Amino acid sequence: MIEIFDNLLPKYVLKDIQEYYFSPFCEWNYQDNITVNYHQRDSQDQSGLGSFGFNIGLFDSENLQHNPSYVGILSRSILYAAKTKVEEIYNGSYRLVRARADMTVYNPEKHMHSIHTDLEYFGEPIKHITCIFYMNDSDGCTTIFDRDGTTLLKEIEPVENRLLVFDGRLPHVGFSPTKNKNRVLININFMEENDFQEFRRKLEY
Repeated sequence: MIEIFDNLLPKYVLKDIQEYYFSPFCEWNYQDNITVNYHQRDSQDQSGLGSFGFNIGLFDSENLQHNPSYVGILSRSILYAAKTKVEEIYNGSYRLVRARADMTVYNPEKHMHSIHTDLEYFGEPIKHITCIFYMNDSDGCTTIFDRDGTTLLKEIEPVENRLLVFDGRLPHVGFSPTKNKNRVLININFMEENDFQEFRRKLEY
């Protein structure tokens, strides 16, 4: 299941968030490879010059805590709105397990980042829901594949205030923008309570 929701937040709420995210005061963290924590599925070398990006941790997957800084608090309306949509779609109770903001910047070569899934256990994707909230209009589609990573299922254009929701076990990939200065999104992961408790027990072994 791949779902798209436009106009997720009221415009005045989104404007406040955007003003900070795109200001000189927002403290982005440089990453030499924006998908460094993900399992790389494609055979191409994605460690080249174009793989860099910037991120902000919004919810710590290890300590299960929100980022207490201003940007973390400001972003919670997005996380809560995404959680509401996920629970409506899947008719259940879901727990936030990970969230971070990502920024990639202009690259004339249309750089493709690593094909990946967000949450894995010993290299195998685990059951979870992935949400992507697009902060601004840009190019650089999110491309989603089937479970074996060979068949393209959907390409989603980054549109301001758009939420993408899909089965997190589906491999996906993003591209750096070639027509815009930046592409900013928030990547969010949820798990059902039972799946979450089982996953936590596995990590303790």
